[in-house]
Amino acid sequence: MSKSTTNIAMVGFKGKLGKQYVLRRDHGNTILASKPEIMKKNAAASQIAVRNKFHAASEWAKAILQDPVNAAGYKSVAKRRQSAYTVAATNYLKPPWIELIDKSEYSGTIGDKIYVSAFDLYKVTKVTVKIKDSTGNLIEGGACVKDPAGITWDYTTTVANATLTGSTIEVVVYNLPRNSIEQVVTL
Repeated sequence: MSKSTTNIAMVGFKGKLGKQYVLRRDHGNTILASKPEIMKKNAAASQIAVRNKFHAASEWAKAILQDPVNAAGYKSVAKRRQSAYTVAATNYLKPPWIELIDKSEYSGTIGDKIYVSAFDLYKVTKVTVKIKDSTGNLIEGGACVKDPAGITWDYTTTVANATLTGSTIEVVVYNLPRNSIEQVVTL
């Protein structure tokens, strides 16, 4: 790939240059690159699935950026030479992640706390917790509340759990495009 910043014969041009090269604009620069190959014939099912996923990401990004609040939010997390559109489309393709499930204050009594530290490219929209006994029966569950400092998502227990050993805590984290990730911790 060749980049021209001062060539007055090429500045501002874009499009095909013969059958081998294309000129394109990127952040004020004219770039000479190989012509991309677009293969539409005989695409494998996996290729079609990937294309459809990227198409859905593109459509979602365009729609979500119509909201000025989300547009400003995605722009604020964009890195250098990234657009809000790129961050939004990437956000559609990637789930959030769980950094930590802090169960140190959970002893099986009512009012105990479970803290979840979860992150996303843009923002985590919802975190849920389910506590199950060792046989898999649901003891309790519900939505976490974001702490005032915005660092963790907190869950306060409402049901006593007499048999902690073998019990599980299931945490599910969601982001704006409704991607989710689940993590299970055994006590």
